[in-house]
Amino acid sequence: MRDTYGNKFFLGSTVKPLSGFWNGTEGNVIAMDDDTGNVTVEFEENETCSYFPERLIIV
Repeated sequence: MRDTYGNKFFLGSTVKPLSGFWNGTEGNVIAMDDDTGNVTVEFEENETCSYFPERLIIV
């Protein structure tokens, strides 16, 4: 899976969402689902959210 700029995701990668509640906040990739294409990101205080890869950028 790749982000908006074509960079490849890895578990533990630091990313920023481009939309939604966590827009612009750094988080870490904790799961990638090849079946649905979702990337799960963990933010502060163990909050998690799933995004499509094109809605994230790797920091």
